[in-house]
Amino acid sequence: MNFSADLNIGKFQKRLNGIKKEAQENATTGTNDAVDEILRIASEIAPFQYGTLQRSHKRKVNEKRGGLFAEIAFSVSEGGFNYARWIHEGVYELGSESVSKGGTTSNLSGKSYAVGRKYLSRPIEGESEAVRQHIAKLVSKALR
Repeated sequence: MNFSADLNIGKFQKRLNGIKKEAQENATTGTNDAVDEILRIASEIAPFQYGTLQRSHKRKVNEKRGGLFAEIAFSVSEGGFNYARWIHEGVYELGSESVSKGGTTSNLSGKSYAVGRKYLSRPIEGESEAVRQHIAKLVSKALR
Protein backbone atom coordinates (compact mmCIF):
# COMPACT_ATOMS: atom_id res chain seq x y z
CA MET A 1 0.00 0.00 0.00
CA ASN A 2 1.35 3.42 -0.96
CA PHE A 3 0.33 6.71 0.58
CA SER A 4 1.25 10.06 -0.85
CA ALA A 5 0.18 13.59 -0.13
CA ASP A 6 0.89 16.95 -1.66
CA LEU A 7 1.17 19.81 0.77
CA ASN A 8 0.83 23.38 -0.38
CA ILE A 9 2.32 25.54 2.34
CA GLY A 10 2.17 28.75 0.33
CA LYS A 11 -0.52 30.32 2.51
CA PHE A 12 1.31 29.24 5.66
CA GLN A 13 4.61 30.70 4.37
CA LYS A 14 2.87 33.93 3.39
CA ARG A 15 1.39 34.25 6.91
CA LEU A 16 4.80 33.56 8.50
CA ASN A 17 6.37 36.27 6.37
CA GLY A 18 3.59 38.67 7.42
CA ILE A 19 4.19 37.85 11.10
CA LYS A 20 7.92 38.43 10.68
CA LYS A 21 7.37 41.79 8.97
CA GLU A 22 4.87 42.92 11.62
CA ALA A 23 7.19 41.82 14.45
CA GLN A 24 10.08 43.79 12.90
CA GLU A 25 7.90 46.87 12.45
CA ASN A 26 6.67 46.61 16.05
CA ALA A 27 10.25 46.24 17.32
CA THR A 28 11.20 49.40 15.42
CA THR A 29 8.17 51.24 16.84
CA GLY A 30 9.04 50.10 20.37
CA THR A 31 12.66 51.13 19.96
CA ASN A 32 11.63 54.57 18.72
CA ASP A 33 9.18 54.89 21.64
CA ALA A 34 12.00 54.03 24.06
CA VAL A 35 14.45 56.47 22.48
CA ASP A 36 11.85 59.24 22.60
CA GLU A 37 11.10 58.54 26.27
CA ILE A 38 14.77 58.44 27.26
CA LEU A 39 15.38 61.68 25.37
CA ARG A 40 12.40 63.31 27.08
CA ILE A 41 13.64 62.25 30.52
CA ALA A 42 17.25 63.26 29.80
CA SER A 43 16.19 66.67 28.47
CA GLU A 44 14.02 67.30 31.52
CA ILE A 45 16.74 66.34 34.01
CA ALA A 46 19.69 67.98 32.24
CA PRO A 47 20.99 70.86 34.34
CA PHE A 48 19.67 74.15 33.03
CA GLN A 49 21.25 77.50 32.50
CA TYR A 50 20.20 78.76 29.07
CA GLY A 51 18.42 75.69 27.68
CA THR A 52 21.08 75.03 25.06
CA LEU A 53 22.04 71.64 26.50
CA GLN A 54 18.54 70.23 26.77
CA ARG A 55 17.81 71.24 23.15
CA SER A 56 21.09 69.88 21.75
CA HIS A 57 20.03 66.24 21.54
CA LYS A 58 20.17 64.04 18.48
CA ARG A 59 18.63 60.61 18.02
CA LYS A 60 18.97 57.86 15.48
CA VAL A 61 17.53 54.35 15.16
CA ASN A 62 19.07 52.10 12.51
CA GLU A 63 18.83 48.51 11.40
CA LYS A 64 22.27 46.93 11.18
CA ARG A 65 23.24 43.28 10.77
CA GLY A 66 19.72 42.10 11.52
CA GLY A 67 19.35 44.15 14.70
CA LEU A 68 18.17 47.55 15.81
CA PHE A 69 20.63 50.09 17.14
CA ALA A 70 19.75 53.37 18.80
CA GLU A 71 22.01 56.36 19.27
CA ILE A 72 21.26 59.25 21.59
CA ALA A 73 23.61 62.18 22.00
CA PHE A 74 23.77 65.62 23.57
CA SER A 75 26.40 67.95 22.19
CA VAL A 76 27.35 71.45 23.26
CA SER A 77 30.92 72.59 22.72
CA GLU A 78 32.31 76.00 23.48
CA GLY A 79 35.74 76.78 22.08
CA GLY A 80 36.83 73.13 22.09
CA PHE A 81 35.41 72.53 25.57
CA ASN A 82 32.79 69.75 25.58
CA TYR A 83 30.19 71.33 27.87
CA ALA A 84 27.67 68.47 27.45
CA ARG A 85 30.21 65.88 28.62
CA TRP A 86 31.38 68.01 31.54
CA ILE A 87 27.80 68.56 32.74
CA HIS A 88 27.15 64.81 32.39
CA GLU A 89 30.34 63.63 34.13
CA GLY A 90 31.44 66.55 36.29
CA VAL A 91 30.91 67.20 39.97
CA TYR A 92 29.36 70.60 40.67
CA GLU A 93 26.56 72.31 42.54
CA LEU A 94 23.33 72.86 40.65
CA GLY A 95 22.33 76.45 40.01
CA SER A 96 18.94 77.83 41.00
CA GLU A 97 17.51 77.33 37.47
CA SER A 98 18.39 73.63 37.60
CA VAL A 99 17.05 73.18 41.12
CA SER A 100 13.74 74.80 40.14
CA LYS A 101 13.26 72.29 37.27
CA GLY A 102 12.62 69.58 39.86
CA GLY A 103 12.85 66.48 37.68
CA THR A 104 10.46 64.12 35.93
CA THR A 105 8.81 60.71 36.01
CA SER A 106 9.10 58.02 33.35
CA ASN A 107 6.02 57.10 31.35
CA LEU A 108 7.41 53.57 30.85
CA SER A 109 8.61 52.54 34.31
CA GLY A 110 7.09 55.14 36.62
CA LYS A 111 10.55 55.87 38.09
CA SER A 112 11.40 59.40 39.17
CA TYR A 113 14.53 61.20 38.02
CA ALA A 114 16.05 64.32 39.58
CA VAL A 115 17.90 67.05 37.70
CA GLY A 116 21.65 66.59 37.76
CA ARG A 117 24.72 64.85 36.43
CA LYS A 118 24.48 61.60 34.47
CA TYR A 119 21.32 63.04 32.89
CA LEU A 120 21.58 60.59 29.97
CA SER A 121 23.10 57.46 31.49
CA ARG A 122 20.69 57.39 34.47
CA PRO A 123 17.55 57.05 32.32
CA ILE A 124 19.25 54.61 29.93
CA GLU A 125 20.16 52.34 32.83
CA GLY A 126 17.00 52.98 34.84
CA GLU A 127 14.63 52.33 31.95
CA SER A 128 16.39 49.27 30.49
CA GLU A 129 13.95 46.69 31.90
CA ALA A 130 10.87 48.79 31.08
CA VAL A 131 12.21 49.26 27.53
CA ARG A 132 12.72 45.49 27.11
CA GLN A 133 9.19 44.84 28.37
CA HIS A 134 7.69 47.52 26.11
CA ILE A 135 9.39 46.16 22.98
CA ALA A 136 8.56 42.54 23.90
CA LYS A 137 4.91 43.47 24.38
CA LEU A 138 4.73 45.10 20.96
CA VAL A 139 6.54 42.22 19.24
CA SER A 140 4.32 39.65 20.93
CA LYS A 141 1.25 41.33 19.40
CA ALA A 142 2.52 40.18 15.99
CA LEU A 143 2.79 36.60 17.21
CA ARG A 144 -0.84 36.31 18.28
